[in-house]
Amino acid sequence: MRVLFIISDLDLGGAQKQVVEISRQLVRHGHEAAIFTLNNVVPRSPDLEGSGVELVVEQKRSKLDARVLGKLRRFIRDWRPDIIHGFLFDGDVYGRIAAIGTGVPVLNSERSSHYTISMTQRIAHIATKPFVHGVVANSHEGSAFAQKLYGYDPAHMHVVWNGMRVEDFERQARSDREYKREIFGTDEVKVACFIGAIKPAKDYHLAVDVAQQLVERAPGWRVLFLGDSLSAPNAAGYKAGVHSDTSASPRGRAPAIRASAGEAAAPRPPRGGNPWRA
Repeated sequence: MRVLFIISDLDLGGAQKQVVEISRQLVRHGHEAAIFTLNNVVPRSPDLEGSGVELVVEQKRSKLDARVLGKLRRFIRDWRPDIIHGFLFDGDVYGRIAAIGTGVPVLNSERSSHYTISMTQRIAHIATKPFVHGVVANSHEGSAFAQKLYGYDPAHMHVVWNGMRVEDFERQARSDREYKREIFGTDEVKVACFIGAIKPAKDYHLAVDVAQQLVERAPGWRVLFLGDSLSAPNAAGYKAGVHSDTSASPRGRAPAIRASAGEAAAPRPPRGGNPWRA
C-alpha cells in the first residue's frame, strides 16, 4: 500500500511528529510512504534519513498556491498513492483539491477541539468537503467536535490515539541530573507537569489559573510548564511554585525532566487540550 501524507510542515509540533512516526512504521512493515509539505520548515526531516520515506518539500506563497497545488497533483499522478491523508487544515484542503479526478480516497485529520475557524477557512471547507472520504481524530472528543464544527458524517469518523516510541522516550529520560531540585530548589515537593505547546488552542489560561490555585491550596505541590513557553506578559503573572521551562522539548531534555518529576506528572492529553479541563 502507498500512503501520501500532506501536511503544512515538519516543524516540532505533535501532528508533525505523528506523521513522521507513522510514515517510518509503514515503511518498516513493508508499505510505501511519502510526505509532501506545503512549507519549507522541516526540522524533523533528519528523523526520516535512511527510513525509506520519500519527502517532498514545497513553499506556498499564498493560502491557495496554484503552483504548489499543481506540483502536488503531478506528484499524485506520478507516485500513484493508494490513500491520501491530510494533516492540519491546509494539508486537508490541499489534499482534497489535488485528488479531484484521480480516484484516490482522501482522509483528513482532527487533532484538537474547542477552537474556531475563520470565514475564509469555513468557505474553503464547505467548497471541498464533498471530496473527503473519512476523518481520523486522535480522541473521541476531537471526533465529536469535528462533527459539530464541520458537519462530518459520524459513520465516516475514526479515532486513532497518538502513538510514541516508548523505548526512545525511556532512553532519553535517563539522566544523572536532579531537575526537580534544580528547578524548584528541593526534592520535597510533588510536581505536576504540563507538557506541550502553550498556545490559545490549548486553553492555557485555564491551566495557569488551576496551577496557581493548586500551589496556593497545597503548598507541597509545584507545577512545571514544559515545552513552548508562555509569552512574557503571561509568564509575569506566575505566582511562586509555577515555573515555565522554554528550552525543554521532546527532542531535548523533556523526557529527563518528566522522569525527575516522579509519579505526579500530568502529561498532555491525547485530544490536544490540557489536563485541567473538567
